Amino acid sequence: HWLLNSGSAPRTVVVYRTMPISTSDELTVTRDEASTPQGTVIAPGLLRWTVTLPPGIAQRVGLGWTMQASGSFRF
Repeated sequence: HWLLNSGSAPRTVVVYRTMPISTSDELTVTRDEASTPQGTVIAPGLLRWTVTLPPGIAQRVGLGWTMQASGSFRF
């Protein structure tokens, strides 16, 4: 997701994104390195970023994840 402040004053935006979670030992879900740093996990699978945008600036807030399955786990 891209955020753009087209106004003339700084803006602070709070962005919430969700990702899958797993309670199975045979499936591991981890946040991908390409995700925007400083996202705070506020609940399992729910992350929050607080972004301050200067006027005329765009910023990307990305969240990616990797799933690894082992054993007999099937998607």
